[in-house]
Amino acid sequence: MEILDTGGTRRLQAIFERIRTELPATMQTVAAVMAAEASARAPSPQQEYDTLMTGEGNPEGITSIPPMPLSIGDDDGDHRLRFYKPEQLYLQNVIVNSYKCDGLMIGVGSIAELDASSVYEWRNVTGDIYSTHFPAWEMWEGGIDGSFYVSPTHFTGRHIPTLKPGIGKENQRYFMYKSIPAVRMYSGINITKYIEQIIIPAVRAIAQQG
Repeated sequence: MEILDTGGTRRLQAIFERIRTELPATMQTVAAVMAAEASARAPSPQQEYDTLMTGEGNPEGITSIPPMPLSIGDDDGDHRLRFYKPEQLYLQNVIVNSYKCDGLMIGVGSIAELDASSVYEWRNVTGDIYSTHFPAWEMWEGGIDGSFYVSPTHFTGRHIPTLKPGIGKENQRYFMYKSIPAVRMYSGINITKYIEQIIIPAVRAIAQQG
């Protein structure tokens, strides 16, 4: 028995070549849409600021919270700067641009970029600037229910140090327990949906071209 190749192999090779060259544009779109979906679930910059300042539903009645600063040189009005990071490093702004496409491979989210977005700075009354590098983005992803414990860490003198999340003596706290809701920025992405609704139809359309 002799099997004759009537051009099927060549056509199949042409289809795979078109998939290799044409599908990356679709994959790029899918990566961007997935990142936008994750970003939409992330807290807005204002929500991130407010929650990390006082905690979600913190029962301690904190008042006079300073507005979100625009630079490390800003002042909260009492010679302090309680919480600062550049606007572009707030989670929502980082996540929407954190994706890549390499051929037919896509990646959404970058641990390094998310860790960088978790660096917060503050300045006390002496002018000293401190920062924290705890991966706070993980707290938003999985949530923390009343177990985010905060206490003063930098102080001098004989007085017992306090936290001052709001302006005025009535807002002094020796410690705070904070809660952060789980928003499932990345774990909430339905990858199967994108495969079935976008990627497979795109492959099928390329194959139907012959």
